[in-house]
Amino acid sequence: MGLSTTIASLIMFYVMIVATVVLAGIFIKSIQVFNNLLLQIKEYKSVDVKINGASVFNSTNSVGIQLNLTNTGNTLIYDFDHCDLIISYVSGGDSIVAVEKYSQYPTNESYKWYIAYITIAGNYSIVYQPPRGLNPTETAIIYANLPSIPDQNSTIKVVFATPKGAESYYEFYYSG
Repeated sequence: MGLSTTIASLIMFYVMIVATVVLAGIFIKSIQVFNNLLLQIKEYKSVDVKINGASVFNSTNSVGIQLNLTNTGNTLIYDFDHCDLIISYVSGGDSIVAVEKYSQYPTNESYKWYIAYITIAGNYSIVYQPPRGLNPTETAIIYANLPSIPDQNSTIKVVFATPKGAESYYEFYYSG
């Protein structure tokens, strides 16, 4: 009777140790997941952008808008494929909403936008080379190609948004 009690006690002791280790592992993993969520929330809150200016350009090959977009947050913006650029304007009397898609390199295609330059520290600009991101305080000079010329004496509205929720709205008057 003494040997079976000892064996049963050893088995129970082993089961309790295994259960404690498993529960401790689950607890540690839960804390890691919680910390990652807190870091993501902190990163989302630290992303912000601002459109500082916009103008219409009209060349022989294309028509579009030049934007000055500044990273006013304190996190690198790099996922341009998932950024949204929406331009609303009137052309030929019709309302047009252009949902632009990112292009890594300069293009004349309608409904495409690309970064031409990055302005660093005031007026010093460099040519954009993908896959470079937009650091805090830097300004991206963006060209967005439009399908048609905006009407003279009309208002153009532009929205830029990042996948992490930062957005900027800019509205300007186009005299033609």
